[in-house]
Amino acid sequence: MTYTGSHRAPQSRRRARTLAAAILALTLGLVGAVTVRPAVAADYTTPIRAMFYYPWFPQTWHANDHNQPALGQYSSDNATIVAAHVAGMRYAGMDATIASWWGQGQQNEQTRFPQLYAAGAAQHLGVIPYYEPEGQGDVPAAQIRSDLAYLRVYADANPGGAVRIGGKPVIFVYNAGATGCAEVTKWMTAAPDWYVNMKVFSGFRTCPDQPSSWHQYGPASAESAHLPYSFNISPGFWHHNEAAPRLVRDPARWASNVGHLKDAAAHWKLVTSFNEWGEATSVEPSPSWQSPSGWGTYLDELHRQLVAGVPAPSPSAIPSPSSTTSPPASPTPSPSLSPSPSPTPTTSPSPSPTPTLPPGSITVMAAGDIVAQGSSGYGSTGNADGYTAELLTRYNPLAILGLGDLQYESGTLGQYNAGWGRTTCFTPLHCDAWGRHLGNVYPAPGNHEWATGNAQGYRDYFATRLAAIGSDTPTPPGVTFYSFDLGAWHFVSLDSDVSMGATSAQVTWLRTDLAANNGRPTMAYWHHPTWSSGEHGSTGSQAAVTAVLVGDRDVQIVLNGHDHDYERFATMGTAGPDPNGVRYFVVGTGGKSHYCAYSPVVGTQVFDCTTYGVLRLVLRPDGYDWRFIPTGEVGGSGTFTDAGTSALRP
Repeated sequence: MTYTGSHRAPQSRRRARTLAAAILALTLGLVGAVTVRPAVAADYTTPIRAMFYYPWFPQTWHANDHNQPALGQYSSDNATIVAAHVAGMRYAGMDATIASWWGQGQQNEQTRFPQLYAAGAAQHLGVIPYYEPEGQGDVPAAQIRSDLAYLRVYADANPGGAVRIGGKPVIFVYNAGATGCAEVTKWMTAAPDWYVNMKVFSGFRTCPDQPSSWHQYGPASAESAHLPYSFNISPGFWHHNEAAPRLVRDPARWASNVGHLKDAAAHWKLVTSFNEWGEATSVEPSPSWQSPSGWGTYLDELHRQLVAGVPAPSPSAIPSPSSTTSPPASPTPSPSLSPSPSPTPTTSPSPSPTPTLPPGSITVMAAGDIVAQGSSGYGSTGNADGYTAELLTRYNPLAILGLGDLQYESGTLGQYNAGWGRTTCFTPLHCDAWGRHLGNVYPAPGNHEWATGNAQGYRDYFATRLAAIGSDTPTPPGVTFYSFDLGAWHFVSLDSDVSMGATSAQVTWLRTDLAANNGRPTMAYWHHPTWSSGEHGSTGSQAAVTAVLVGDRDVQIVLNGHDHDYERFATMGTAGPDPNGVRYFVVGTGGKSHYCAYSPVVGTQVFDCTTYGVLRLVLRPDGYDWRFIPTGEVGGSGTFTDAGTSALRP
């Protein structure tokens, strides 16, 4: 990192304003493709993608900088420039920026930081101060407390632009000038009300006091992994006073680095940097790496993989501890079978667990075939439901859809209380259960619920919850199907263990419900799969319900369970693939066990039987995104994932 007082006068500010306005206009047209955080004082949860940023110009332009920005040698006091920078980081899929801060009143921070917070709030990018004084020497604890009180004013005055975790504002510390465990203890004592992320040093893991997290700042290395805390990537490094680069820029290598960043099992996924021009680590647009989009090669690659979900050109294994992989999300019916823990290269964008959504959008998560009888929640076969419950905690969706066979073996009330209501912990690090999320669950019964007469255990356990949900369209007394609205979407929960015939009470009610839907995009879900390549196969008794759903153009998605695997189909009509049909998923991956029988059905696109996990759906008014999230993200086994996006049916 560079700090020097030498500089030369910036180029034409008029030119900079014109270029910045053009880039900002471009971004505002594209940022809708990026999920965004609401501009409110809401907690973030990890993993978080963030990019280092330097609001210190024109003070730090150098005559011998090796590259120049497309905006010219701008001033960090220019609000249009700052807004364009924030837009570029959002285009790259960042959740936050880590902004260099040198002390009270230094580098015009008293005006530049409020301006950056305001731009972040306007475009839904969080701002985190990077505490640089520790890079110059050992800062006394009293000065740290004074500086944090000063910075706290910025965070409290700009709730839409601040980043908080667990209610604490986040600060990164560049403690290069004062390393060692004593430094950690000093910060933990001086900053008890902050989430402190410190720079690593030799032996950092053994310190008796530990900060909230750790990071590395070493952009002369293409990648730096300190898992599970952080994973960093850099496009290049060429100090303005050095004759040759320490890290040569290579777009192909960068694409691989971005893929590793996307897949890293790290709390913080970091990019160095947006605009450190003195060390030539910038990804900001430049004539040296211009592209048709206007954003340049490096931001384009981040956008391509982190936002659009396109895989890296050539797969390579992510550094330890594990490799995250996925079959391609292809629009053509080319199934990808993963019978062993060696799946194919990833296609999934890195998640932002705190929902960061376009206006009018919601997130739901779904799985079926969940809690084994006697499950402790954390272990091998039959004990994975605790990890899937942890995914619910991590991603905190608006709604959780239970796709049947929620509690084994026969869904009695006693089994539900012991499984979903489990209070004992397998390990202190893992103490989660599906019952903790009961208030967000929208259940559907399966055949194991009906193994108890009248599915009475299911009815009793979910009685209060089902009464609270009600039904958007009134149902006959005693039935186990219902509908509801969330956001712009309509949902229908059906029961495949009661008749789905053309004249059945359930399908008759379904027709009435859909007719009254008023054009909302609709998702339907139940237990037995209409289409399946797995052990049980497709369900032949669902022709009537399929005809009703496919025939209603508002119906977009159907979710099922029963087969203990994950499978995604092409959009399907009543008899097979149909480009104007309904998208079907099987998500029987909630934790009970795996089935690996595979007889491909026409229309299957992705199949996996190696990984427990939960399907996350971002439901927009104009379409939807999906991502299968493996329990490997929270310490479980399996790394398979699958992701994609779709517009609504025409």
